[in-house]
Amino acid sequence: VPIADIFNMASSAKLANVECSTDADSKNFQCTAVQSVPLGGQLFVLYSSPAHRHNGRLLMDYGFCLRPNPWNQLTFTLPSDVPRQTADYESKHAAWTSIGPWRSGVLNLSPHSKSKEPDVSFELLAIGRLFNLNTQAIADLLSMAPQERYAFLMKPAASRAVEVSAVRWAKKALTKSIQAYRTTLVEDEALLDDANISSARRNIVRLRTGEKEILSNLVESLEHYQQVLDGKKSKRTKKRKEEL
Repeated sequence: VPIADIFNMASSAKLANVECSTDADSKNFQCTAVQSVPLGGQLFVLYSSPAHRHNGRLLMDYGFCLRPNPWNQLTFTLPSDVPRQTADYESKHAAWTSIGPWRSGVLNLSPHSKSKEPDVSFELLAIGRLFNLNTQAIADLLSMAPQERYAFLMKPAASRAVEVSAVRWAKKALTKSIQAYRTTLVEDEALLDDANISSARRNIVRLRTGEKEILSNLVESLEHYQQVLDGKKSKRTKKRKEEL
């Protein structure tokens, strides 16, 4: 759309000072300021839908990446080699593929705030629970409707041993994915600090840095959760209590 296509992308929803829409009656495309804009100030809009604002899509569609990007996500391929080593693999695989979001073998992992307590409900951990259930528990799971199976696995396992094993499995899968990158986060930060780096290379570094941050934050969250399971207070919880 002429003129509207020169609006910059807002780096957060709060910074978006313009909203654009199509009027259903007149068929006109209109842009309206939703915040006060000072004379000479920039106009910021939110490109696309929230699901399409991650850096991979922004780079493909518009040629840039945001850092930080609150809508960022990582398409994570589930490690097929680890589950095959478990007992009752066929039954567990049948339960896995019966749950729609997992059928493709990939998950969309989103940023995880370091300020939150350990998140015990994200899907990779749920799959870890599935592949650490015993034969009877798998039979009970398969007797449920698919949506009930998903809800059951998204909750902490009743067995502490299963939950601990699930955490270890998820940490191993995430760590292996981090190690597959040729550079570390520290090395990427140094590249981004280089004023001579080309814009194309900077965007690629921003893309993979965002992916590594998602993976690293999830590993950190799992480590804190494992401390909780081991009966130890997480450093974040301890620090918060000391501040009160």
